[in-house]
Amino acid sequence: MYLSLDSLINWRDWLNYSKGVYLNSNIMKNRKLLKTAIGLVAMILVSAGNLFAQSCPTLVWSDEFDGTSLNLSNWDYQLGDGCQEGICGWGNSELQYYQAENVAVSNGTLKITARKERVQSKAYTSGRIRTAGLHSFSYGRIEARMKLPAGQGLWSAFWMLSENEPYGGWPQSGEIDIMEFLGQYEDEVLGTIHYGEVYPNNQNQGNDFFLKDGSTFTNEFHVFAIDWEPGVLRWYVDGELYSTKTSSDVSPFNWPFDGGNQMYVLLNLAVGGTLPGSPDASTPFPSTMEVDYVRVYDTSTGYLSGDNLVSFQEQGASYTVHSAGGNSSFSWSVPAGATIVSGANSNSITVDWGDENSTGDVTCVVSGGCNPTTYSMYVTVEPSFAKAFSLENFDDAPQASLTSTSGTLTVVSNPDNGGVNPSANSGQYVRDAGSQYDVIAYTTTALGNADAYSNGEKKFYLDLYTNAPIGTTILIQLESDAATPDNYPGGRHSRFQAVTSVRNGWERMEFAFLDRPDMNIAGTDVTNLLILFAPNSSDGSTYTYDNLDSYNAQSSGGGNLSPSVSVTSPADGASFDEGSTVSISANASDADGSVTSVEFFVDGVSIGTDNTSPYSVNWTIGVGSYSITAQATDDQGATTLSSAVSVTGNSIGNPLPMVTAIATSTSTKGPNLTGDATITVTSSGAPVAGAVVAITWSGDYSGTASGTTDAAGAVSFSTGGVRNAASFTITINSVTKSGYVWDQAASEVSKSTSGAREALGQASAIQVTAFPNPMQETLSLQLPANAGTVKVQLLDLQGRALWNTEVSTPASQHTLHQLPAGVYVLQVQGLGWQHQQRIVKE
Repeated sequence: MYLSLDSLINWRDWLNYSKGVYLNSNIMKNRKLLKTAIGLVAMILVSAGNLFAQSCPTLVWSDEFDGTSLNLSNWDYQLGDGCQEGICGWGNSELQYYQAENVAVSNGTLKITARKERVQSKAYTSGRIRTAGLHSFSYGRIEARMKLPAGQGLWSAFWMLSENEPYGGWPQSGEIDIMEFLGQYEDEVLGTIHYGEVYPNNQNQGNDFFLKDGSTFTNEFHVFAIDWEPGVLRWYVDGELYSTKTSSDVSPFNWPFDGGNQMYVLLNLAVGGTLPGSPDASTPFPSTMEVDYVRVYDTSTGYLSGDNLVSFQEQGASYTVHSAGGNSSFSWSVPAGATIVSGANSNSITVDWGDENSTGDVTCVVSGGCNPTTYSMYVTVEPSFAKAFSLENFDDAPQASLTSTSGTLTVVSNPDNGGVNPSANSGQYVRDAGSQYDVIAYTTTALGNADAYSNGEKKFYLDLYTNAPIGTTILIQLESDAATPDNYPGGRHSRFQAVTSVRNGWERMEFAFLDRPDMNIAGTDVTNLLILFAPNSSDGSTYTYDNLDSYNAQSSGGGNLSPSVSVTSPADGASFDEGSTVSISANASDADGSVTSVEFFVDGVSIGTDNTSPYSVNWTIGVGSYSITAQATDDQGATTLSSAVSVTGNSIGNPLPMVTAIATSTSTKGPNLTGDATITVTSSGAPVAGAVVAITWSGDYSGTASGTTDAAGAVSFSTGGVRNAASFTITINSVTKSGYVWDQAASEVSKSTSGAREALGQASAIQVTAFPNPMQETLSLQLPANAGTVKVQLLDLQGRALWNTEVSTPASQHTLHQLPAGVYVLQVQGLGWQHQQRIVKE
């Protein structure tokens, strides 16, 4: 809830609800702008806090579970598999049958136990209880102290649904998930709201909370809570704020969480379902979710806010205890290496942090006041980061290929190269005001395992110059090929966020991890990087960007340092004749260990790995421009990708050897027949010596053979004597020689014999036409009507298949924009025949 002037003037209307302004902890990682905003809000809170100092929270309902059975004046059982509710599987394809026998109260706690036992059609049983029809609430603090069960497929939940449904059935009247826990992720809980229209137009959003001190939610009790106030919901774990949702977050949909909506509490332990997946052999049964208490207050009982992830040696980080009440005293402590620079005896302190070794708990012991207690927040201090490589900087060869834009991107001269960004060129992007989610899309293989970005081992940085308002959000989104424009969040591995703090000037932006929309996408599946300027808006501003870089974490506390690597040969800008062998070399070193391998890439495709220094591979260049990089891996698995080196392959005409004649004869000796063939290889009319020719015999004699051409370019083959044989066919499979490519379309590829003493007639050929050649984006194929289904491949000059498909129609067209310019070999293969020819892509 954002305090406006009106809300301060009419403070009596907000007496029990308005306590402050807080930002999602993920967003708070964009520090420069947000700390300014928090500072301004803090000035308001000081004044507002005085208004509320005399009001302490009142407990309005609770269940302490002190008896020996469930208190049925507080709770109602929900039984069965959901079919009686009209939602078999409880709407989530869950696998359990709920029954009262799985709910027990003893020794001061509620115990809901999941068991592997069959009831009716279900293989598992568990328990679900609710306060519906007995107790429902609007606004206030709702909390529970719980210990949760671990195990694949176990789904613990503490949540709320509408009693009176003022806006209609689910989800129109809302759902608040105070805590959801998937047993396979023992250090993570989720806080979510559901709203919007009826299925399939239902909506949801939320955030997750991770324990960062190495503990889990399964080995001890933790307190999960929300504060529900007009227009705002806040989520907490152990008094630490981690998520805030306001009515503006759900726009244009209705915010159903208002004072007229009475909501009841539910507790359940599900087995299986769409969110956690099914149990496996490792899942323990029975498993129990244990609840110490559930309590509802009329207002917040107090909490600790601040940033639980701070930069290396960050200065001026603020931590505040809220709603402690009057006459409270505060005693703070911070980890070694961190310093409290102000506020040590107040409800708010300012901290200067050291390096990553100062990671630890910020703790405040509150005495007196409304709620004497101890608040603690585990704060992680990031290591320093160093640039590893540039994905796009508009001056050098990029490590990412632009595939599409919603707006207009133009390479321009740097509008101000005297300060933050000294580059010569930049990308000027005019956002499409008609696109709610304007997208700049790249493909790249340079990221490696994208999990390194979501877990903090690597970061994205970007230089930005824009006329957009300060506070504009910029997102970087990593995706797999499974992502499509209309299947969000499917295929989205991770998102990273920065917020502008400068207008009409360059700023260096650090992107903070925001969330993992699709947890099923592996980091190794990420192939696409998207930039979204001002997402979810109709903004039409101009965004000039540059130096989209990847940085690696550097440890000052004895941790692993990433290796360094650079391509030393060939020189940037070098050119070679097509067909030349290019020796590629790299230097690599590791300051705190050793380099285990260097892998070399051309246009993002691996061409070889060397495990010993000096690191090098050989590569045969074709026609066109190529980008060469090297990636070093150290003895602890850290990787670094080098800057790119650009080289060019120049055409030297047509060096393709062509089979220009096939002479065949049959033996006249005795009853045996012999199939003989002489193959002559030429290039531009000249014989080619030393070419290896591979053939296949078929017909009444079958077999394979290969031979090397002599000085006249000729090589001969013979079947030897074959009794009673009368017909042979010889097919040329390949002609290879270093520096040459066989243009099979210009060669006679098949000859047959037909009986003794008879001349050999040419077998009917399968005619394949490929056009245009040279091509740009598309290639058309024309096959005979009787060709059947054929396999089509494009090979590079080393014979590696870069693209393949199957064609079953005489005419077809294929889009090949993803392949770089260069020389390729088209191979079309049908039943008993094969066609090859050279294709040039411009």
